[in-house]
Formats: sequence, C-alpha cells, structure tokens
Amino acid sequence: TARNIAVADANDLSVVSLNNGGAGAIALTARNSLTLPASGLTSTDNLTLRADSGTLTLGGNLVGNAVSLFSANALTLATSIDSSTLVVSTNNGAINQTAGALRIGSTSSFNAGTGALTLGTLNTGNLTATSNGGLNLGSGRVAGTLAASSGNGAIGQAGGLIVDAATTLNAGSGAIALTDGSNDFRSSVSLTGT
Repeated sequence: TARNIAVADANDLSVVSLNNGGAGAIALTARNSLTLPASGLTSTDNLTLRADSGTLTLGGNLVGNAVSLFSANALTLATSIDSSTLVVSTNNGAINQTAGALRIGSTSSFNAGTGALTLGTLNTGNLTATSNGGLNLGSGRVAGTLAASSGNGAIGQAGGLIVDAATTLNAGSGAIALTDGSNDFRSSVSLTGT
C-alpha cells in the first residue's frame, strides 16, 4: 500500500530520515531552505522537493517515478538521481552537477533562469537545458532529442555526448564548443552561436 508523505514548513525544513516503505508520493516544501537526509529518498511514486525562498540541499541519492526539484537559490546536484522524468529549476541560481549520475528513463528538463548550468554524467531520454549563462552539457547519452539554450552564454561539454535524435543548440551571441572526439550526433543538428 502506498504511503504518501506531504510536509510543508513556513521556514526551514531539515529532514533527517524518511521512510514510506519505498512506495507513495513524497512532497516536501519549505518556504525557505529544504535539507534532505543523507540516506536519500526512494519511492516508486513521485518526489516533489521545493525550497521556495532558500536553498535545496540533497543529502543522498534520489529514486522516484517523476522527480521535481526547485531551489530559489543555486542548486548543487552531488548525488545520483534515478527516475522516469526529471525537472530541475531555480529562481535564477546556478545549477551545478558535481557528482553522481543522472539516469532518467524518459525526459529531463533543467532551467537555471539567468544562472549558469553545468551537467555531469547523463543517461536520459529527451533533454531540455536552459540557462542565461554558461551551459555545460556534461557527458553521456541522450536517447532522444537534445534542446539547449544558453541566452548568449557559451555552450560546452565535459566529455563525449551521444545524442540519438535531433539536436538543437542556441547560444545566441555565445560560442558553441562541442569538440570531444567521441561525440556522436545520430540525427540532425541545428546550431546558433558565434
């Protein structure tokens, strides 16, 4: 039986442990900052995690069906995320994947607003990445379409990218540098940059 857990806090919310038997939706919302347990969160259902006016801090790996992360401030992804879909956004704060892997079965969407966006190791279906600063696509596999827009920031990568479907990159007046020799763009590529 699913055990849904929903908690909202008018200030900071620091969760040191959470056990719902691995099933049921988990929705945690802090008006300010939200800190998750070092043990991570696992559910066969959806994870919705929000720090509406502060910082979202991920303690451990996240496993869920649809995972949605929002941080008003900059967001560091230093753990692995396994899900069917992933939506990550900030209120103009940078998004920086420093460790862990993103293993997403269907679609991934990242929006850093006016902040920079740096991805790490990817294994996802369709990927949409939006920033108004530098955008690093990381490395790995996109088993669908790749759409990236950097609002005049440079678009780069950390390692080889394999993209199975159409790739659309828009750096505006910024540069695009995807020069890793192991890149494999298997469908059409559209590029806008300087």
